[in-house]
Amino acid sequence: SGMDMFYSYDACNSTAEEWLGFYEGDTLGGIKLKASIPNYLEPMIFKRDGEGDVISEPGPEYYNNSIPYEGVYMNYVNEIMRIAKGDIQEVTYT
Repeated sequence: SGMDMFYSYDACNSTAEEWLGFYEGDTLGGIKLKASIPNYLEPMIFKRDGEGDVISEPGPEYYNNSIPYEGVYMNYVNEIMRIAKGDIQEVTYT
């Protein structure tokens, strides 16, 4: 999408101290994650119908696991996976 995403310790009221204390250079080893979808909220998360149009509210397509989720959340996770260079092997949305 040509958009870079970043985490802000300042905006999220956090520091790097806990992470740096935990991280010692080990990788995650290609883990597989399952992520639960909390809510249908376009453009954060959405699906498309058979014609490729964004569905306006959850319906049969929402519960069809063969139709992938799209949106800002998915773009964010995909970018994390790209940066992780194989540490996160896959994410399954449920």
